[in-house]
Amino acid sequence: MRKKYLLWIVGLCTILAGCDGQQEGKGKIQSTESGIKYQFYKENPKNKKIEVGDFVSYNFMVKNHKDSVLTSTYDMGSPIPDQQVQGATAGTLEEAILLMHEGDSLSVWVSVDSLQKQKGGQLPPFLELGTDLHYIFKIEKVRTAAQMEEERERTQKEMLEAAEKQFEEDGKQIEAYLKENNIATEKTESNLYYNITETTDNEKPQAGDSVVVHYVGKLLNGKVFDSSYSRGEPYEFVLGKGMVIKGWDIGIGLLRKGEKATLYIPSPLGYGPMAQGDLIPANAILVFDVELVDF
Repeated sequence: MRKKYLLWIVGLCTILAGCDGQQEGKGKIQSTESGIKYQFYKENPKNKKIEVGDFVSYNFMVKNHKDSVLTSTYDMGSPIPDQQVQGATAGTLEEAILLMHEGDSLSVWVSVDSLQKQKGGQLPPFLELGTDLHYIFKIEKVRTAAQMEEERERTQKEMLEAAEKQFEEDGKQIEAYLKENNIATEKTESNLYYNITETTDNEKPQAGDSVVVHYVGKLLNGKVFDSSYSRGEPYEFVLGKGMVIKGWDIGIGLLRKGEKATLYIPSPLGYGPMAQGDLIPANAILVFDVELVDF
């Protein structure tokens, strides 16, 4: 299937439900007030019913009139996560979706003619006017906006606690390394260690300035994982906009034009628990020799 046609189909699936690939014929075929046909495979009336504003995780499958599968989240390997239900427009799939509960499975048939009127443009070759698209949905999880906010706050708290613990562990390693190698550094309130090795009287860049930096990136054991010098070209980015790791936004902002420094970056200010390929392991302390070439 050509990409543009796949996007055409997926674009029609901006609803919040899912599928389990069961065979048809479980429940009675019914219609919404606007005429959308639907049929329950499985209904769980005791579970949470979907309402406007809820967040829904779902699987879905779309078939044409020849029973050919056009797209499926099962083929993709995971459901669509946490999509918020915005409401229903008469004659759209959301009408049927708002009839569902957590755990429900449902078929919906929508005429290709009506979709063509909504979407416009060229009709994909695997669809024919006068036929229906068959959507099969399975609701995996339904959460209210309040539940999502509670989960967000809980996750954020857990992340902050984990970061504080990691800062403590990394700080001990960095300080032991500095002591062993007789290196004097300063430490910011954000737990970044730095040593300015060449100073100038030039100005410092401000957040929003485009800065040009040469660097060598190493692990604490001295293993080099990246170098702008070896490429023969410095790296340019906008300071303070989150375009680089936090340790860089903080550390480069401490320098004046032409100054050089070594930054000792705890992993929460680097890549955190996410490994970067084979070169940078999870929770790695990063050491950067940097030079602010210009801004």
